[in-house]
Amino acid sequence: MTGRVLVVEDDEDIADVLRRSLRQEGHEVRSAGDGERA
Repeated sequence: MTGRVLVVEDDEDIADVLRRSLRQEGHEVRSAGDGERA
């Protein structure tokens, strides 16, 4: 099952790893650097 995921992470390196991993699993990924931007 795939879906849409919002990654909210202020550490860009961690956010990048999460985005890549989730995309490899087939998810549509969006990201924001903090809760305000999300």
